[in-house]
Amino acid sequence: MSDMLLNDFLASVDVKPPCEMQSEDHLSNSNSIGIPTELLCPHCFELYDMPLFLPCSHTFCRDCTQSLISSSDKMMQQRSRFICPTCRNIIKYGPEGVDCLPRNVNLEQAVTRFKLESKAKYTNCSRHHQFNMQLIMWCDDCGKKVCPLCALEDTHKDHKVAPLTVFKKYKEVRQRLEKATEVLTGKMEEIGGNILSVKEVMTKIESKADRLKKKVDAECDEMANQVEIRRKTMYQDIQNATAKKQRKRKEEIRSLKNHYNQTKELIEKFSAVLETDGPTEFLKKLSGSGLSHQVEEISKIFP
Repeated sequence: MSDMLLNDFLASVDVKPPCEMQSEDHLSNSNSIGIPTELLCPHCFELYDMPLFLPCSHTFCRDCTQSLISSSDKMMQQRSRFICPTCRNIIKYGPEGVDCLPRNVNLEQAVTRFKLESKAKYTNCSRHHQFNMQLIMWCDDCGKKVCPLCALEDTHKDHKVAPLTVFKKYKEVRQRLEKATEVLTGKMEEIGGNILSVKEVMTKIESKADRLKKKVDAECDEMANQVEIRRKTMYQDIQNATAKKQRKRKEEIRSLKNHYNQTKELIEKFSAVLETDGPTEFLKKLSGSGLSHQVEEISKIFP
């Protein structure tokens, strides 16, 4: 029963991961660099790297495709097959592995053009243009982009300054963590409701057992002494049946409480990380807490 509840829990949060990311310059009110959704791999959420075209018409990076093959179960690998995570169709490949799949040349060229155009969109620093410095960092206290030399000046000495890529990662991971907390909170409430439902079932079982005992009493009182032996036998049967059902319900409650406590503990850990100010400190605390793996796992199952 506990395995069934766990499968139900996983199925309830089995949603497709997000297929779009915000750009590095989203923190600025102008000159933002948007990353088109069609240029992002739905497996690693990064720009396509050597994209391969699957027979089901979906595309993944070469390394991501190899990862999908390697993570398939032993039977699938022996049959040279793996499952497309987007449409769930079974993909067959030849003895060459991923090299037998055609490259999506048009998409690869589009990614190359986007990278070149994105590099050209970084603004040069007006104060340090003689050093060809670009505004590739973000000062959270001033709310503006700065170059590496600006970040070393006294003006930003005690400010929270980090590369734009760090702030992009900070926003992405924080959003996933907040969503994970929201989903887990809902699951915790659902588990609590399941516990109450099981207790209600136990009460009904007890009530039904009491009614059966009264009925047996009424029938056995009208019978002869020989029926007395039969009545005791029926008592024992009822008690055994009730005990068996109650044991199952108690096992359900114990399993649900374990899920409840585990979910609550995970939420508390997430909440402790979310209370951290500043992206660098936030990511450092997240890495030190050992929750990065859980965040990545949860991010695969909800948007």
